[in-house]
Amino acid sequence: MRRAAIVSAFCVFVIVGGVASAKGLKLRDLYDPQNPTYALEAYRLYEEWEKLTPEQRKRAQGVNPDEWVEPTLTPEEEEDARKAKEKREKQRKKLNTTKGPVDRFLGFKFDRRMRLKRADFKKLVGDNPAPSAVEGLIKSLSKMDKATAKFDKLVDEWIEEYQQIAGQLEKAQSTFSNNYKKRFGKWPEIVSVNASLLNGYRKQKKRLQKAVAIQQSEAEFQSWVIDQLGGYFAALTDAELKKPLATLTKMLGAKDWDTRIRAARILGRSGSAAAVASFQNAIAKEEDPLVLSELIRVRTKRGGAGLFELLKVRLDDPNWPVRVAVIRALGEVKKKEAVDLLIARMAKEPGRLRDDIVQALYRLTGKRMDPDPEPWKRWWDKAREAWTPPMVVKGKDSDSKDGKGEGVYFYGIRTSSKRIVFCIDFSGSMDFPLDGRDGKKPPRIERAKKELYQAMAGLKEDAHFSIVVYSSGVTAWKKGRMMPATIKNKQAARKYIERKEAAGATNIFDALNKSLDIATPAPAKKQKKNNLSGDTIFFLTDGKPSHGRIVDANQILKEITKRNGSLGVIIHTIGVSKDQNRGFLLNLAKQNGGRYVAHK
Repeated sequence: MRRAAIVSAFCVFVIVGGVASAKGLKLRDLYDPQNPTYALEAYRLYEEWEKLTPEQRKRAQGVNPDEWVEPTLTPEEEEDARKAKEKREKQRKKLNTTKGPVDRFLGFKFDRRMRLKRADFKKLVGDNPAPSAVEGLIKSLSKMDKATAKFDKLVDEWIEEYQQIAGQLEKAQSTFSNNYKKRFGKWPEIVSVNASLLNGYRKQKKRLQKAVAIQQSEAEFQSWVIDQLGGYFAALTDAELKKPLATLTKMLGAKDWDTRIRAARILGRSGSAAAVASFQNAIAKEEDPLVLSELIRVRTKRGGAGLFELLKVRLDDPNWPVRVAVIRALGEVKKKEAVDLLIARMAKEPGRLRDDIVQALYRLTGKRMDPDPEPWKRWWDKAREAWTPPMVVKGKDSDSKDGKGEGVYFYGIRTSSKRIVFCIDFSGSMDFPLDGRDGKKPPRIERAKKELYQAMAGLKEDAHFSIVVYSSGVTAWKKGRMMPATIKNKQAARKYIERKEAAGATNIFDALNKSLDIATPAPAKKQKKNNLSGDTIFFLTDGKPSHGRIVDANQILKEITKRNGSLGVIIHTIGVSKDQNRGFLLNLAKQNGGRYVAHK
């Protein structure tokens, strides 16, 4: 009864309800299933329905308010409601396990919001805490991580539920659109779906958004605490360092890589001989490529004796993120020997890292040349003796000009990479013409496919590639594995793309996150011979984020750039419509070493 009433409401309620009521008309009188104007768009419809008063809702269903009868639940629906309530109660109990004091000194509680704010922290700790207090604060970081991990695990369960519901919703939207096209010969301008499905989706999305906001707030607070601790730690004398240093050294050996990175950021602030020695020891022992990359970055910021020798040794590391960190660090070392190393290394790096070397050489020399070692050698042989590092290098870091040189091209952007992840937008609007909804140009998705096929054709057999397709959900070809660029695999990838249809919303955050998953190398102990990761992402979209775990463009930019900080993946961005968020795409590329192009 209840379900029938709600579905009926969705069938006859239209967005112009307030106007229709003012004219004395019932929405039931306006409804015409043959007229595409009233094929109602699901999201806007539900939002409008929520805003109506009870009287307006009754009128919207074409029912006399005096004759309205509240629908009752069937026994089956009551049982479903009971099970749903039990499930929510279990989740609430899980959440409660993360409550309670985590550290007496901080008085920190991890609940649905951060109880301790920055001002409270400063009030508790002061500007110059005692060494014992610094030690207590450092210990509290690992406890905070444990509390956060419990909450993150719960959020992961919510994400899985959300993605299942989102997949059902996208399938319902696709079914409606396909049936509409078969009947009327064109795609619908707006889409209608089942009310109960949409209601479940909206509730799960709202809960997930709140949880993600908690995670972001907690992460920001912890980052701020680390900055404070770094300052406290750097101010300690050698005698006062003993116990806090022992605690940090223990954290550097923790199983959780995030804890090791945090410890490194604090330890790197101190210039004492004991702290530097402990840091050097951590670099020598570290096996995880992402943690090692971060350690090198922190050590480079600190500078000082021994840095160049460290970079020289690590330049031959088997993991590309580590070599990227070393190459970028060498670009800050104003020595002739750094130029020697970079030019010699260029001949050994056949892929994208050549571009990184060229950028590092440009920062050192101000010289712009293609990523070819021979011209660089000839120039350096003549210039080395009289060379002095420039005080300021004008202009932007740049690889060879797009449109010239060897490499793979996608929408005019050139890369030397041999490990590429293509992330392609397949939302419903990608089926619109390039020049707008009513334009005469071919659909955007057809141009995107053509560019993708041309890029794949340019890949040599020693290259590897992967493809991520996204709309409301996110899927990856071959489960996200980096595949050799053989003729057979290129044909298989083309068939995979041809089977895909443009439908659904625009889930930018999860698409970028999945692409970075593919680009993240496994820890050294878990790596296999064929376990390659990408080092360059081409990200294409025609619109703004409207779906997914995070939909705020600024927050997406912040989260993706933060995650990529230790990874060093190049992210190129392509916008293919007038509705693209130019600022977001430009900054995403700029902050992640890539280029942005706009096609309208």
